[in-house]
Amino acid sequence: MLRTECIPVKVSMRTSVSLLAICGLLGACGDRAAPDEDAARAAEQARQQALVAAAGAEAELGANFINAVSAGKSTAPVNVKFDIRSRPEVGQPVEVELAVVPVAPDLERIGLTFQTPDGLSISGGGSFGDLQRPLPGKIAKHVLTITPGREGAYTITVVALADSKDSSLARVFAIPLLVGPPLPAAAAPAAGSAGGGSPGGA
Repeated sequence: MLRTECIPVKVSMRTSVSLLAICGLLGACGDRAAPDEDAARAAEQARQQALVAAAGAEAELGANFINAVSAGKSTAPVNVKFDIRSRPEVGQPVEVELAVVPVAPDLERIGLTFQTPDGLSISGGGSFGDLQRPLPGKIAKHVLTITPGREGAYTITVVALADSKDSSLARVFAIPLLVGPPLPAAAAPAAGSAGGGSPGGA
């Protein structure tokens, strides 16, 4: 028959103290991990709530507002939508209404700057007052007036700078603008076409 014997193992006092110290460190790490996980979970929940708020606010803008094109692939802390109010024509000011949509929670500030290529000039709204502590989904509107100098396809560049407590992120947005020739003036009515007859007729 197979016999099993327990072999006593001697553990020195120094080894016992070391093992107790390791167990204490592991316990402390476990205690710290729980708050870190709670903080990460809370941050993710706040981010999701901010995305929902921003999406709801954008939906209320209506179909006239479309997204400005962003070069970044990841979700930006701010989104920019626009509506061109009239047909862009050479020499005629055209208003571009912007909707600035905060997307990320805990933002400290949002600032915008505008750039135009040769052929376009900013004739109004070139300065944007910074948004302080913007709330997710709380839309701020701004009207940028552009005067085209010649026909062609152009791009208005909007640089959005979003500051938070831990970081500062810049995102570039592009707004396409197609400028056509001035519309011809309405032809004046031909002489004698109005009135129906000669004066003094029977």
